[in-house]
Amino acid sequence: MKITIATVGTRGDVQPYIALGLGLQKSGHQVQIATDSTFKGFIEASGLGFAAVKADPRRALQEDIRRIGSNPVRLLRWIDRQFTPLARGYFIDVRAACQDSDAVLVSALAFAAMHVAQALGIPSLATYLYPITPTRSFPSMAASSLPKWLTGVGWINWMSFRLYNLAFFRMTLPVINDLRKEILGLPPVPWSYYLNIDISDVPIIYGYSKHVIPHPADWGATQHITGYWFLDDPEWRPPDELSQFLEAGTPPIYIGFGSMVDAEAKKTTDIVLEALKLTGQRAILHGGWSDLGSHSLPETVYKVSDVPHSWLFPRMAAIIHHGGAGTTAAALRAGVPAVIVPYFGDQPFWARRIYQLGVSPKPIPRDKLSTEKLAAAVLEAIQEKNIRENARQLGKHICQEDGVTDAVQIIDRYLSEPEKLIQFNP
Repeated sequence: MKITIATVGTRGDVQPYIALGLGLQKSGHQVQIATDSTFKGFIEASGLGFAAVKADPRRALQEDIRRIGSNPVRLLRWIDRQFTPLARGYFIDVRAACQDSDAVLVSALAFAAMHVAQALGIPSLATYLYPITPTRSFPSMAASSLPKWLTGVGWINWMSFRLYNLAFFRMTLPVINDLRKEILGLPPVPWSYYLNIDISDVPIIYGYSKHVIPHPADWGATQHITGYWFLDDPEWRPPDELSQFLEAGTPPIYIGFGSMVDAEAKKTTDIVLEALKLTGQRAILHGGWSDLGSHSLPETVYKVSDVPHSWLFPRMAAIIHHGGAGTTAAALRAGVPAVIVPYFGDQPFWARRIYQLGVSPKPIPRDKLSTEKLAAAVLEAIQEKNIRENARQLGKHICQEDGVTDAVQIIDRYLSEPEKLIQFNP
């Protein structure tokens, strides 16, 4: 079976799907990933097919996303600003990518692929990295946590998902309906269909650990939590300079904000370096898309560009990161404490959850970051025994999971009888 995986976003939104794709390929499928050309070399080097879809993540992240945070209104407006101008080309590209496919797997922001699958008459499956299904157990990524003792907290949590999902559907529906008619030759989606789609039996496969977010009691049997989809490279070997730096002293702190484009990269670097000086820690600094550390660095800080998290993170004393789903997963598996500085989107959600699990100090939102706060958090992460032990135990549990294998088995089961698959079909 030829399967296309459609995904949109940064490396953290692509890498897990490469791992999933390799698992499907091992199971006997032919797999390609449809995403922006930024990741063409990365995908093809892994041994999977690639289909170009114009959705440049760097361009989308150029504005000051720190100000968006987890504010649902700002987040929806940001999605609208990015989606609307690209939508027509995206529909065309995804249709071309899926033309000869037998099935489509869809990430959360690549939802246009479900409409394409309907037009082509092939099955589609939602494969997401963060929860979107309403539950009383916890709030949506666009809402704040509430104390459990609060009367009606479960209902408020459930409604936080429903309201955000319905606002998202309402915002994108006019553009989608125009393109369904123009590009796909499909009738419009009635608003009534979207009123209950997020609480329906349409299957969703979630690529995160049940030890991080357990399966809520109010979810149905078609909501699957498989474990993380990790992409490892056992053949990777570090450069001599990196090995020598690691061997020259105690385990360092990792600092990296991945694909976040920081409008104040130099100021952020200065905050990080001053915090390291106050705490007396050595560090591995990942420049990322903001090119942190582009100026001179002290001998106690070693800058890297592209080192596999699976190799590097277990060698760290703590990991300071932005809370992206992929980096969060790798940090948890490593079994070392984290300090999370979330920027926007799902990052504040993961930051809150990791703090609740007791494997990190309280998160520091990017717009609240300061030398003093970061230094205090670093010391708490490396000195607090409970945090270190909680991180070690959680990492042990995550290492025992095989999310890719579990996800492949579920996907194969659904696709083996597509006529019985409940799917997006307005």
